[in-house]
Amino acid sequence: MESQNVKDTVRQIFTEYLNANGHRKTPERYAILDTIYSIDGHFDIDTLYSLMADQENFRVSRATLYNTIILLINARLVIKHQFGNSSQYEKSYNRDTHHHQICTQCGKVTEFQNEELQHAIENTKLSRFNLTHYSLYMYGLCSKCDRANKRKKKNNNHKKEKLKVDVLLGLQWGDEGKGKVVDVLTPRYDVVARFQGGPNAGHTLEFEGQKYVLRSIPSGIFQGDKVNIIGNGVVLDPALFKAEAESLEASGHNLKERLHISKKAHLILPTHRILDAAYEAAKGDAKVGTTGKGIGPTYTDKISRNGVRVGDILHDFDKKYAAAKARHEQILKGLNYEYDITEMEKAWFEGIEYLKQFQLVDSEHEMNNLLAAGKSVLCEGAQGTMLDIDFGSYPFVTSSNTVCAGCLYRSGHCSNRLVRYMGFSKPIVRA
Repeated sequence: MESQNVKDTVRQIFTEYLNANGHRKTPERYAILDTIYSIDGHFDIDTLYSLMADQENFRVSRATLYNTIILLINARLVIKHQFGNSSQYEKSYNRDTHHHQICTQCGKVTEFQNEELQHAIENTKLSRFNLTHYSLYMYGLCSKCDRANKRKKKNNNHKKEKLKVDVLLGLQWGDEGKGKVVDVLTPRYDVVARFQGGPNAGHTLEFEGQKYVLRSIPSGIFQGDKVNIIGNGVVLDPALFKAEAESLEASGHNLKERLHISKKAHLILPTHRILDAAYEAAKGDAKVGTTGKGIGPTYTDKISRNGVRVGDILHDFDKKYAAAKARHEQILKGLNYEYDITEMEKAWFEGIEYLKQFQLVDSEHEMNNLLAAGKSVLCEGAQGTMLDIDFGSYPFVTSSNTVCAGCLYRSGHCSNRLVRYMGFSKPIVRA
C-alpha cells in the first residue's frame, strides 16, 4: 500500500511538471515512471529497456526512454549517477540519503550509510550556497579486485609486457575496407579510437542485417561494452555529426553512453565549407578534387592557431565563433565568392547544441588512464596511407597524417606504449 502511495505521489509530481513546462502527458511516459519506481537500487537504460519490453502495451524505443529520463531528472524524480564510464540511474523520491563506493576496476557499486559523515556534510557552511541535496562517490578497489591485482602482479613479474595498442591503416588511397575489418576486430579490444580525418571518410558496415556508413564515429560503436573515442586529430562538423549520430540512435544504438569526444578536436565551421569551395573554384583546371566538406581550411586554421575546438563550446563560444567567421568572410570577400550560409549555419548551431549532450573529454588523459588500467586499444585510421599530407601522392592528398606515426599524437596516447601496426590494401586485378 505504501508503495502504491509513493507511485501516486510521483505521478502527481510528474503531471505538475509536464503541465508547467508544456510537455505531453503520454501513457508511455507514465508507464516508464511506474516501472522505474518498481526498481530497487540502480539501473541503466538497457535494464529499463528490457523491463519495458516485457510490457505488452508499452513497447517503447530507446529514444523515448532517454527523453523521458531527462524529463524525470528535471522533475527531480530520478537521479543520474556517473560511475566511471557507466551511467546509472535511481529513483529519488522518498529515498534515504546514502553514499556510494565504486570499484575502479570491476565497476561494482556498493551503497552505504554513515551518520557521522552525513552529519559532517550537512553541517558544512558553504559560502553563498544553499545545499538542497548531494551525492558522494568514493572510488577505490574492492577487496576482491585488490587481491586479484596482487596475484596478477606476482604472476607477471617475469613476463614480457604485452602489446597494448594496435593501429589499423589503409595502405592505398582509401576504400580498402578498413571499417569492416575494425568491426570484426573490435570484440578483441576495450577501446576503439579514431585518430584523424573528418566527415570526408566513409566506413560502410553491416551490423545485424542493417548497413551503416560511419564518417566521424569510430566503427566500434555497435559494440555496447566498448569505449569509442573521437581523438584530438579529428576535425568535426557538428551538423553532419548530428545527422550521423541521430541515424544510429534511431536504430537503437546508445551513442551518448559509448562515445567520447576530445575537447581538442577542431570544429569545421560553415565558412570552412564555403572557403573549401571558393579555393577549389579559384584553382580552375588545377583543382585538387576536394570533397567540399571544409576539411582542408579547418586543418589550415588549426596549424595557423586560428581554429575553434570542441572544448571552446563550453566557454565564451559566441565570441570565438564570431571572430573566426569574420576572418573567413574577409578572405571570401577578397576571392569575390558569392555565398549564403543561412541554412547551413542554422543546422550547424543545432549540431553544437546536440554535441553538448556527449561526454567531452581530455582524450590524452583518458587514453593513457585506460592503458594504465590494462585496457587494449584499437586505433582506426580514416584515409589511406597514400593520402598522407607528408608522404602521400602530393598534392592529391588529405590535410592530415594518415600514416602510423600520426596515430600516436593524434589519438592522445604516449609513444612509450608497445604498438602493433596492421595495414590493408585492395587486390589489384589486371585485365
